[in-house]
Amino acid sequence: MDLTQVRAKIATGELPSTDCDTTHLVIGGLEPCVACGQPTTPTNPAVECAYGRDRYIFHPDCYVMWEEARKQSGASPR
Repeated sequence: MDLTQVRAKIATGELPSTDCDTTHLVIGGLEPCVACGQPTTPTNPAVECAYGRDRYIFHPDCYVMWEEARKQSGASPR
């Protein structure tokens, strides 16, 4: 996964382009990372980005990449 792929997912609406309503560190293992598609594991933290009832789970590194891609694409906060 690289910034180009993350920017493409933002452009297609697969990933949100605005700031999360809330962000939490959670235990992984229930669903794959929305950025890279790889599984999260119960032995490593994951980042949950919530928009109301919608939630997106990222690996911590993927979350940082998503934030950087949003900044580079000129995405604005909600």
